[in-house]
Amino acid sequence: MTVLDSIVAELKVLPAEKLNAAADYVHRLKERDRKARNRVIRETSGCLNGKAGETFAKAVEEGCEKVEVGSW
Repeated sequence: MTVLDSIVAELKVLPAEKLNAAADYVHRLKERDRKARNRVIRETSGCLNGKAGETFAKAVEEGCEKVEVGSW
């Protein structure tokens, strides 16, 4: 049994009030992850500009289009 299966099995036997509380908790976790992701984007957005940004963009363009057969 996977962790998810175990959690679902436990949720199935909860009374409605507890199930709603569990759902609220899961939604808060998801929202917290979204907020953290957005915070990181805000904090790092624009951190590579000018010469550093151009160098990074060039490296991505040159390196990301190569396929290394057998590397998977």
